[in-house]
Amino acid sequence: MTESGADLAIVGGGVAALWLAVRAARANLRVVLITCGQIGAYASTRNQAWVHSGAFYAANEAWTLAEHCIEGNADLRSLAEDTPGLMGSGPRDGECLVKDPDHLAEIGPRLRRAGVDYQLGALASPNTGVVFGAADRAYVLRTADSVIDSSLLLERLAFDAVSAGARVLGSPGQPALERRGPAWSLRQGDVEVVADQVVLALGGGLADYLGTWVPGYSGPAYVPTVTRVVVLNELPLSAPVIPLFDAAPTVVPVWHQRQWRGATVCVPFDNVPGRRPDRIGFAEAEEIVKLAVGQLPGVSEYLSRRDGTPVGVYTCEKLIVSGQRDGTEESRSFRFDRYPDGLYAFYAGKFTTASVGARACLRELGVQPKAGHSKSKRVDYSDGKFEIAPRAAVAPPGFKARMIASEVSLVPTSTLPASPAGKEEIVHDR
Repeated sequence: MTESGADLAIVGGGVAALWLAVRAARANLRVVLITCGQIGAYASTRNQAWVHSGAFYAANEAWTLAEHCIEGNADLRSLAEDTPGLMGSGPRDGECLVKDPDHLAEIGPRLRRAGVDYQLGALASPNTGVVFGAADRAYVLRTADSVIDSSLLLERLAFDAVSAGARVLGSPGQPALERRGPAWSLRQGDVEVVADQVVLALGGGLADYLGTWVPGYSGPAYVPTVTRVVVLNELPLSAPVIPLFDAAPTVVPVWHQRQWRGATVCVPFDNVPGRRPDRIGFAEAEEIVKLAVGQLPGVSEYLSRRDGTPVGVYTCEKLIVSGQRDGTEESRSFRFDRYPDGLYAFYAGKFTTASVGARACLRELGVQPKAGHSKSKRVDYSDGKFEIAPRAAVAPPGFKARMIASEVSLVPTSTLPASPAGKEEIVHDR
């Protein structure tokens, strides 16, 4: 058995785990990150990859989360300066929809109080027109909300972690955890990592891991939920459209491999507490599509004029912690929890706040994080050491999606609302 010593072992392979690995390694800790399968195989490549400006949260008076989004947005934009194709052109890519002048008078001071940068736009725009149609709408606020190529972000963070001295180990399954004297042992196959401190950064998988490897665990109850997201591969959207009011879906373009790949619609009240993500049946997907599109008159009209446009649904998992209500945005920035001596959990609820949470995590560990990041050229990021999961929100190039049957599934709009006969998996079509 091969044994490796570390000051800090991180279990997880998403954006939160990688940000922590980068910052810890730059603080001169001996860091080993153990990922289950591919880097980014779970939520980090299954969400909208939306970089929040904080406008939505400031408008709803979630002040702490708005502040964290502003800070995390700056971290990501700094990283994008020398990572071509990582983010939109900016600095204002998002469009926040305001209902009327009274609404603008209400939320404008909130955005200014939080320090959210915005610019009042015209009464209509191509993006908001595509989403909401020609209905009477008031103003659009241009904000720093943007999208990010999630696979490229994971690749860049993995590269930076290794460049800073961290070891990144792939594991086919969850590593076994047990106490070894004053330290912790993590074993997978013939590899063992012995570390003074262990951080579990497993996202939605945290509850299962604790139940398996931490006997007698008592602490916050982590409840996984699933959110259904509608995928519209051909919707011509160049900026996130964020309604600053309740119960309206957010529509976010997907940027992958430096190209727009369509858009996703987040269904705002479709969480299923206590359930693990599972395969989506056609009937369920059909209802989700109708629910989301029915609230977006412009999208509905667009699809009605274009039979055959691919429409799909996928699931994204997140955590609700005991004492929190689902929908309480203030609690979704990040969490850092302590268990037995030297064992911690780190959960970031959003792409944008992961870097902020990583800094806070290091402070809790008694490590002073260093500001900024070292500049690196884009060339040679991929050197064969990292296997990055492909983005799951849209079918990657070379794939033809046919019927709803799995995590990412597409059907032609001509089949809605009628159900097609038979079901097929997504197939690779070269």
